[in-house]
Amino acid sequence: MRKIITISLPSQTARFVDTLVSEGGYASTSELFRELIRTRETHEKENRSFNTGAFLRAVKTHGKRGAPKKLSSQHDRCLYGT
Repeated sequence: MRKIITISLPSQTARFVDTLVSEGGYASTSELFRELIRTRETHEKENRSFNTGAFLRAVKTHGKRGAPKKLSSQHDRCLYGT
């Protein structure tokens, strides 16, 4: 099932989107936006996977010389970038 989403863009951005569609070989504006969203979704999944790995490395090194003492703050930095 599909959901139709309507967005409003400033004229300059709309012209840029039109250029991307025509020069990028997209069949439609919708196709461009679907690709952008898929790319972002893939990036987010890869980033979460990387951050989880960083957290697991922090857990393994916890308590070792020079390792962070507070896992909760290390966890937040690894998983959420905070």
